[in-house]
Amino acid sequence: MKEFFHKRIFFGCLTILIMTGCGPRLGNVTGKIFVDGKPSPFVRVNFRSEQTEDVYTSSINADYSYFVRMPSGDRGIPVGEYRVWLSVPLGQEGLPETVAVQKALPEALFDEAKSGLVCLVQSSGTVFDINAESK
Repeated sequence: MKEFFHKRIFFGCLTILIMTGCGPRLGNVTGKIFVDGKPSPFVRVNFRSEQTEDVYTSSINADYSYFVRMPSGDRGIPVGEYRVWLSVPLGQEGLPETVAVQKALPEALFDEAKSGLVCLVQSSGTVFDINAESK
């Protein structure tokens, strides 16, 4: 009986260690996309990890700020350096609002290789605003 109790404690502790220490450290990423000084809800922000090549795409809040989460739904993405670019939200291609934003912003911001945007995601949280002027 004593041996069974010790095994349960061991496996319980092991489970806790695995659940808290083996996953990636996540950092919350938030920000706003400003076009001519006004926040825009009509674009998404994409982050490609320099370490793993994984891509994460933002979601928009009611105040037009964005946030990024893991596919599991956890807020944040793994800590590290990311290439950043913009895209049109799925299902909103061709809408007047998204077309207007695409025409207003430099094309390079919508091209991963040309955007030039880089974000360092930290475990303490990262605010990554994007300020763009109309063409």
